[in-house]
Amino acid sequence: MIKIESGQILDILFSSERNVLVKEIIHFLKEQKVKHYFVGGAVRDAIEYVIKRTDKFVMQDIDIVVIDLKLNLLVEKILKIKYFRDAKVKLYPEFFTATVIVKDFRIDLSNPRKEKYLYNGSLPKVFKGTRYDDLLRRDFSVNAISLLYFPNIDCYKFYDPCNGIKDLLDKKIKILHKKSFYDDPTRIIRAIRFVSSLNYTFEKHTEKLLKSAIKKNVLEKISKQRLNNEFVLLIKKGENIGFAMKLLEKYNVSNNYAMVKDLISVIKLKSKKLELKNVEQKNRFYIRLMYILDNLPDKKKYYNIKIFIKQKLNILNLSREDKFEIMNAVDVLYFNKGKINSWIDIYLKVFNKKIFVPFLCAQDLIRTGFVERTKIADTLFKLNNLQQIGKIRTKSEAIEFLKRC
Repeated sequence: MIKIESGQILDILFSSERNVLVKEIIHFLKEQKVKHYFVGGAVRDAIEYVIKRTDKFVMQDIDIVVIDLKLNLLVEKILKIKYFRDAKVKLYPEFFTATVIVKDFRIDLSNPRKEKYLYNGSLPKVFKGTRYDDLLRRDFSVNAISLLYFPNIDCYKFYDPCNGIKDLLDKKIKILHKKSFYDDPTRIIRAIRFVSSLNYTFEKHTEKLLKSAIKKNVLEKISKQRLNNEFVLLIKKGENIGFAMKLLEKYNVSNNYAMVKDLISVIKLKSKKLELKNVEQKNRFYIRLMYILDNLPDKKKYYNIKIFIKQKLNILNLSREDKFEIMNAVDVLYFNKGKINSWIDIYLKVFNKKIFVPFLCAQDLIRTGFVERTKIADTLFKLNNLQQIGKIRTKSEAIEFLKRC
């Protein structure tokens, strides 16, 4: 059996390209002799890296839990460090959390917490807790492994009361208590994402509880927005995405509502190409998303392509930045305007797609004299949409349409 040492994991976390940012925060905490611990995805991925030793370790974000120090004081000190002068900071005092974002790197800071769910699928009530409470409230054992700092001996040691390291070595996804899927049904989607991405299996009792929760329709207890957030994360962070879609169907998650069924059917068609393993993760997400939107079943019948795609982006609850990126691509791909950036270029090559070339441009409309200058933009938009959905198939048909306007 592989032996996992705390020092080994610490070295990997600090060897990341983001190590300067993390080290500066840790230096301050050590200087003040503040007890703290690393937890969550960064610790899990570092252990995974030690086990597999296949890919370069890339830290997307990191969670640091700080014991007995108010987060506003910590954030105040962090912002004085030169590397953090342009950082974006959000404080959530009611949840005992803070987020610091430098460029595209996210550091989540929190105090130890415990949670209480008033009913199935509700958002939790958050209270201050112990480090044990804080680990027990998490989704799966593999995400509840912590590296705890002991100021008196200036050393980090594993604190792993949920046996997450053993489950990582056994390649198992395990929930931490029997009400987990009922408290937060989005964990069902998350569990499937981790099983497919990490190429793990469900611990037997966890799978039994997952099936039972789905059978009792717990997913109906949460909003479509929260459910969609998990599907977006699956598209954004997932690997073995075809396998993930099969699991969603196997456990009848896909029966919840039409949008999810449509997503699954489209992704399954090109799941191998959508892996995009050699593409940067952010670009991978945009390419996958654009392919899905490009191929949703009702798009071809829809008159206004831009409104159709905007509606789908709103349903998926994407960030403003992601919406802008996709709508910019829509302008390039469907209306032959705008800059072809790197991810659009990759998209065109991977899916052997060509940029839409309209039969008529604004100058053509002016030359014909059929359209008033104030109506050129609207008319051109209508023409392009009609061409996209196959209602106009030649340049002469486009001119005939102008004559009828």
